[in-house]
Order: sequence, then C-alpha cells, then structure tokens
Amino acid sequence: MREEGEVREVCAPRSNIAFLKNHKCASSAVQNILFRYAEQHNLQLALPDASNYFGGGVRPFRSEFYTGSPWSKLGVNIFAIHTKWNHDEIAKIMPNNTVYVTIIRDPTSLFTSLFSYSQFQKRTGLTFDEFIQKTPVEGKRLVGYLGFNQMAWDMGMIKEDINNITKVARMVREASDHFDLVMIAEKMEESLVLLAHLMCWPLSEVIVPKLNARSNKYHFNMSKEILNVLQEKQAPDHFIYNHFLKKFDSLVDAFGRERMAHQVSKLRKLTENLMTKCKLNKKPSVELTGINKPWSDMVEGYTVGNTTDKRCQRIAMTELAIIRDLRDRQHKEVIARFGLPNDPRLHALNIGAVPLVQLQQEEEGQQKEEGNRVDTQYIPIPAGFSKLVSISGNKTAGRVKKFGV
Repeated sequence: MREEGEVREVCAPRSNIAFLKNHKCASSAVQNILFRYAEQHNLQLALPDASNYFGGGVRPFRSEFYTGSPWSKLGVNIFAIHTKWNHDEIAKIMPNNTVYVTIIRDPTSLFTSLFSYSQFQKRTGLTFDEFIQKTPVEGKRLVGYLGFNQMAWDMGMIKEDINNITKVARMVREASDHFDLVMIAEKMEESLVLLAHLMCWPLSEVIVPKLNARSNKYHFNMSKEILNVLQEKQAPDHFIYNHFLKKFDSLVDAFGRERMAHQVSKLRKLTENLMTKCKLNKKPSVELTGINKPWSDMVEGYTVGNTTDKRCQRIAMTELAIIRDLRDRQHKEVIARFGLPNDPRLHALNIGAVPLVQLQQEEEGQQKEEGNRVDTQYIPIPAGFSKLVSISGNKTAGRVKKFGV
C-alpha cells in the first residue's frame, strides 16, 4: 500500500553495473550484494580465470584481461572484482547502459584498517608509528599496490603522480564524470538506499551485514603527532574523500532527509529479519573454518545456521569461496551454450601470469598474499528526485544520468 504523500516511480530493474572495489572501504559488502544479485537473476559476471584480481592490483585493467577468458562469450552484466581502475578499458567490455559505482572511506580509518589487515608490520618490520614516519608517499608499495593514498591508487593513479594534487584533482574530475554513484562507507545504510534507488531494486536486494570487520583489539590509538603526519601524507585521499562526501550529502538532501531516515529504518528491519532467518552468528576468524573463514585472523566472519537458504550461505561465505562457485557456474554455462569441452586448461590462460602463480601458491598453502587472494518495481522517492536518475537521450543510448557525483 502506498504511504500518504509518497511518490513512486515506475522503472525496470537495471542489470548492468560496474563497481570499483576500493580496498578496505566496506567494498566486500557491496561486492557480496552484487554477486548475490547476479546469481539470483542469472546475470553474467566479469571474472578472472583465477584469483580475485584483474591485473593483480598492480597493472591497470585492460579489456584483454577479460576478453581472453573462457566465459567472455557470455557477455558481462556485472563487474565487481578488485582491479586498478581504467575506466575506458572497463567500458569496452560493459554494455552501453552500464551504471558505474564505487565506495570510499575516511582515509585515516582506511589506512589503519589496511595496515593491520594486510600485516604491514610483519612484512616491513616497522611499527605503525614507524611506518607512518619513515615511509615516503612515493615509496615502494607493499606487494606492489598497498600503501598510502590507497583510494587514489585504486582509482588509477600511478605511483609517480599519487602525491601530485593537480593530477589528483584531474582524476577526481574524471571520476565525477564516470561514476553514477560514489557511496560513503561511514554512511553505509544511506549509500545502500541510494544504490537500490539508482538500480531500481527493492531494498531487500541490498541487505548485507558487516563483512571483514576488524575485531576491536586490532584498532590503533594514534597520538596527535602521528595523526598529523598521516593526514599530511594522505592529502590526495583526503581530497578525494572530501569532494565526494560533499556530493553525497547534497544528494541525500535532494533525496530528502526525512525520506532517507524512513528508508534506512526499513533497511535495518530487513537486515535484522534476514540475520534472524539465516541464524547468522558473528565470530572471530580464528574460530571459523572452511568457506566461512576470512583470510585475515584480525577480522570477523559468520557461521550460518540456515543451511537451506542459498542467500544465507552466500552472505557467510568468503570472497574466495563465492568467486570459485561463480566461476564454476559460468564455466558450465559456456559448455552448455557453446559446446566447449570441459577442459581444465580453460582456467589457465596466461592473463596476469605473476598474480595467478602467486594465488596458486597461496591456495596450496605455500604463501599468503592479501592482495592476491580471493579473499547489479517500485521504489519510494520524493518528488523531484527522479530527475537525478532519469534516462538520458544523449550520446550513449540508455545511459543513466550522473548520480551522486
């Protein structure tokens, strides 16, 4: 039943979406939503032949990373894999009406999470304070791609330019043109409401608990001096964050604060109901096993009591386990549709060779590298807000107008 004063827009659910998965920005939660949506609606995912990265996190994405894969014949609806973003190359493999989204996080919170999750101290021999004080911004990145200004790096900046604010500002302008929605990790519920609205999905499609959240004992207490040094070194990421935070707040104003509060309340109830239905129980990683055990012992995961509901199982599974299943599903579909032989060599194409070798070693228990593990009705809207997501008749047919940027 329509609520009094509620405006509804008739729209068809959108199926084509490309998601820039920034490190340690609650991006695994968004990825989980997109994976579940793809599976439920029989959509095709851009998946690498192995690992959970295109280009290993070091090389900018190239369309060949995907077009050489066994399932490229199926086409792509959803892109939600870690990569160093290269918009033009990603657009080559996506449909013209693709929606582009990403999520960002307060740079200080992001870095502290990255430092502990990726075991910087163990890998470098430097404490948290020492690393911040001694490591140059343009210095060598951990495992080739992790370090200061992680958002700038993930969004496509090269190491030599990452501390050049002029070039960062240019990248931000380009990102503002490319991305239809830039979500904010600190405003996750509001972000999911806007994502559901943009995609014309019911709120039930964007339910997700916190994934890969750090246990409280692994949080840092910084002195004011260290905080100042960190903020200075991460000026590029702060520029990115402040720009898109302002845009996001303006978008919520356009949506309507009261309407947003109502939608967030509905989303919370839906999430609570799903947690109860699935019998999800949060536990430290060290107490979990198999497909439910996160890569890092410093984060938390879930056990699931409801083993008959596939959605429940997917929420509790690690990224690595889900990607394996989705890869297998698409491989079988290729065979069914195109008669390709069930040849294991189809999974061993030479795409990103070094990262693939590293992942294979990790899966055999020989090493652990964080970056190389595998670890898209009616929507209530306020009057006027639909203008922000109307279909454009400009150069790209069916392109959604810019949303949140």
